[in-house]
Amino acid sequence: MKKYYPIFIIILFFILAAAPSYYFYRKYQTLQKQVTIGAKEDVAALMAKVGKHILLPESETPTVMTVTDKEKLSGQTFFAHAKNGDKVLVYEKAKKAFLYDVAADKIIEVGPVTFDATQSAHTVSPTPVPAPGAIRFFLYNGTTTVGLTKKYRTELVAKVQNAQIVDTDNAKKRNYEKSLLVDITGANASAAAALSRTLGIATSSLPAGESVPAPVASVSADFLIILGKDSVQGD
Repeated sequence: MKKYYPIFIIILFFILAAAPSYYFYRKYQTLQKQVTIGAKEDVAALMAKVGKHILLPESETPTVMTVTDKEKLSGQTFFAHAKNGDKVLVYEKAKKAFLYDVAADKIIEVGPVTFDATQSAHTVSPTPVPAPGAIRFFLYNGTTTVGLTKKYRTELVAKVQNAQIVDTDNAKKRNYEKSLLVDITGANASAAAALSRTLGIATSSLPAGESVPAPVASVSADFLIILGKDSVQGD
């Protein structure tokens, strides 16, 4: 028996070593239905590409996924404009996610992430529910420039770390010269002053003719930003 003991130990070692691999293989098979987790060696290169467009959370390496089945993500707002092949960078500590179009080399969406303790961090996705401590914004396009709110939301999230975009729309007027920051409830004067300095946008009461944005999925905004021609010129 003793002469077979080393062989038994070696066999046992390989069985134990293979067990975790089998578990993660099974997990990977499940994740493939919607997204696939990227190889570690690809993460640094992808972070460098995305980092050219937006300031990424520091001191954290994201989990990177690839959208492989867009149809199964169709009910999620974050993936509304996604397509198969897009990358998702999920920062668990910072609770942020970035949807990146590799082919077009542009950021499609940025949003907060809510992690469900009963799920793997790899399987949860960004949700529009209010994140704790988030500053919620509604964006109005006060110009005739198409896609201005989509562009600005990326800039806003980069400058205000806990920013959450509730929704976007066109302003009633489309000829604002200067962008405006409106404290919707009137109860956030100090925060409005700080945001004004950070964003370089003057605070203002709600302009005549404009309406307060309605809540989206029961989520109300704290501030309304009306984008003017100065935000277009800032390109």
